[in-house]
Amino acid sequence: RSRRGLKNGDIPFGYRRCQSEQPCSTPPGERDCAGGVHVVEGEADALREVFDRYARAGASQTELARYLNGLGHRTRNKRDFGSGATPQPFTTWSVGGLLRNAFYVGLICTKDGETFDGQHAPVLSRELFEAAQARRASPTVRPNRPTQRSYLLRGLVACSRCGTAYWSETLH
Repeated sequence: RSRRGLKNGDIPFGYRRCQSEQPCSTPPGERDCAGGVHVVEGEADALREVFDRYARAGASQTELARYLNGLGHRTRNKRDFGSGATPQPFTTWSVGGLLRNAFYVGLICTKDGETFDGQHAPVLSRELFEAAQARRASPTVRPNRPTQRSYLLRGLVACSRCGTAYWSETLH
């Protein structure tokens, strides 16, 4: 399927699988189903904004997750995290998955690292996708902090009722 430009597995955010092998009537707000998937325009618009904010405006993945969740979007996640196997709110990790996904520029990538041109319509320009990849590859600038702080009572103080160790938080 990959060699023919068709997606194996789950369809990512911004697309919806077409249920028909035959040409179908496309629902309002979606493009034709080339490659067996529809572009969901509302999600695709949010996706373009996410990539633009990340690549050009320097937004963090956490900020982008808040943005998507604020719009009411949810992941395509099918894992059960105790609340049932339903779409979940976006997290830093799920946004990272979006930013890595070459499906958005019309490519099909296999687990073996092979890449093929997909039959589906791309929702991003290669330029915007490559700008996001360049930012992902650049080293993150972090303040110079010690990795471990020493606290006088570390490991010595615990709650008298439940036995849980106390912990400290630095506010500056």
